[in-house]
Amino acid sequence: MTTGLNAQSADAGAAPHNTKSSVAPTGVSADQTDATPGTVVQARRRDPLPEQSDAAAFERARAYRAADGHCASLGIELVDIGLGRATLRMQVAAQHMNFHGACHGGAMFSLADTAFGMAANAYGVMAVGIDAHITYQAAARLGDVLEARAHEVSRSRRLAIYRVDMTRTSAAGETALVSSFTGTVYIK
Repeated sequence: MTTGLNAQSADAGAAPHNTKSSVAPTGVSADQTDATPGTVVQARRRDPLPEQSDAAAFERARAYRAADGHCASLGIELVDIGLGRATLRMQVAAQHMNFHGACHGGAMFSLADTAFGMAANAYGVMAVGIDAHITYQAAARLGDVLEARAHEVSRSRRLAIYRVDMTRTSAAGETALVSSFTGTVYIK
């Protein structure tokens, strides 16, 4: 899962991380001395809340995306990120194809799961996936553009539920729903 990428938090007796400002592209601010370079640092529930705005959520998502090699290998792009929501896109290429000549279900799951993780972690508080379910309604073909739109269904202090709908747009411009995904996160 993409949720909780390389997340670290302050030790029990140490001062909490400064999470008031948006995340730097590397995901580590200069005053976070206990973090190693290149890691994404997120607050936990006991830390002060990070900035809660769509702009801050987008910057956090950029840092998460930069730290996730799987996203890069699949060609997943950020389209829109906000608090509790994320839209990501991926064009189906030869590396995504299965032996039936359609987009591999694992590639589609990865796109949906990444949108789920981005939406759940948009608040800057570590949220890790504990359950996920996907259905496939239609196939995607080489050259199709897949778009996964995640939105928050409910969120409590410890759990949040997300739904992701994935559509495909063909070269001819036809759009269809190809997959539905639901996921639950534990908020640390």
